[in-house]
Amino acid sequence: MFMNEKKILIIRLRVHILFNMNKQRMEFSSDRRIENYLESIFTQCNITFMKDSEKGKTAYSFFADKDAKDSLITGVLVNFYKMKELISALGEKDERAFDALLGALIGFGQEEDKEKIEKALRKADVVNLDGFYNFLLDEVREDWNNLALLSSKLYAQCETEEDVYALSIFMLGMDDTINAVMIMDSAQRLFWEKSGTGIEIVPYYGNKERDTIITILSHRPSDVVVKDPSVVPESVLSVIKSLGE
Repeated sequence: MFMNEKKILIIRLRVHILFNMNKQRMEFSSDRRIENYLESIFTQCNITFMKDSEKGKTAYSFFADKDAKDSLITGVLVNFYKMKELISALGEKDERAFDALLGALIGFGQEEDKEKIEKALRKADVVNLDGFYNFLLDEVREDWNNLALLSSKLYAQCETEEDVYALSIFMLGMDDTINAVMIMDSAQRLFWEKSGTGIEIVPYYGNKERDTIITILSHRPSDVVVKDPSVVPESVLSVIKSLGE
């Protein structure tokens, strides 16, 4: 049996709730994908929450301690806010090669991103995520903006799908944090071969194929082993094969 990363977060949240139930509040510009992400965690943790949506803003009130809340904020920022910065420069494309590139970019420097965000969170009790991102994370925001501009220029030079895959491989190679072998089992679940740690598919688009591709690339595996190719969508297999060539 392997332990899913999301389950680890859920267990930690439950412990925090049991011993330190503080009322927390989190608000941001309404985004259904972020809301689905948070509500999924709240539901699995049996966290009672209240949601308010008004004038383009969504707010959640829930019980947890600051560490648990900060973990949720970090997850939202490194996945969804970074994605927004990238899309603002790259544009939006419903293509699997583009999804692969987007995943490689989301995962680029992510550990360093998390460290900077966590450091800033230790100094502030954040409620408004937009304000925190825009005014207290200057270095992170600048890093993401520069990455978006660079990747946009490189992407504009891609003439074929193969060029986009080559760019994805190039971006993976620019980061020292390439991880170990990733396994996709017959149920299309992802986990690390050596540790058995599960990898949660993040709902970037709410489309399983696109979300799977982006999640795989964002975790920067050295290789992906598919246990049963017959159950995996051809679009996902083609991405894995293209990156392995």
